[in-house]
Amino acid sequence: MSEDQREINRKKRVIEYAEKNGNIKTACRRFGIARSIFYLWRDRYRESGDEGLKNRRFGSVLAHHEVRMFLRDPNGHLIEISEASG
Repeated sequence: MSEDQREINRKKRVIEYAEKNGNIKTACRRFGIARSIFYLWRDRYRESGDEGLKNRRFGSVLAHHEVRMFLRDPNGHLIEISEASG
C-alpha cells in the first residue's frame, strides 16, 4: 500500500468514525485534528471521493492563496509586513 493510500485511509477512518459516532467534536479530539480540517476532508471526500483525500502538495496550495505576514508592535497592534520592506 502506498503512502498516499495510507493517508487516504486514515482520513476516511476519521470521517467514518464521526458519522458513526454522530459527534464531530469527539471524533476530532480522538484523532487529534482540528474541526476545520475535518470539514475540509469531509467536503473533499463528498465532492471527489478518494481522489479528494489525496495529500495536496504545499506549492500548489500557495499558488491559490496570498501569504501575508504580521508583527505585533509594543502596544499589541498588528502591523503587516510587505515584501518591499524586506
